[in-house]
This record gives sequence, C-alpha cells and structure tokens, in this order.
Amino acid sequence: MEEKDLSFEVSCPHCGKTFEAELMAGDALRYEGFKCPHCRLFVPYERADEQDRLKPAD
Repeated sequence: MEEKDLSFEVSCPHCGKTFEAELMAGDALRYEGFKCPHCRLFVPYERADEQDRLKPAD
C-alpha cells in the first residue's frame, strides 16, 4: 500500500485541532496535503511531516 492511499491523523497548525484525512494529490509536491475541516487551511504534506503534525490513522 502506498503512503498516498493511507489516512492520516493531522494536527492543524492554525486552529490546533486534529482531524483524519486522506492525502490530497496535486500537480506538484507543494500541492499535496490536507484541508482542515475546521478552519479550511491547506496543510502541505511536506510541512506537516517536517513538523511532526501527522501520523498514520488506525
């Protein structure tokens, strides 16, 4: 299973809430990420991974 097929638990850097989401694919790496359902901020996968803001969901 590829990492893109997994659901992740993400912590939003803007509102601080956590949510579960699948990785949204984009045309470029910077467009791959997650959309926070609480504040609608786009959280890039690369930045969330660097800041330890995501983990695979159960």
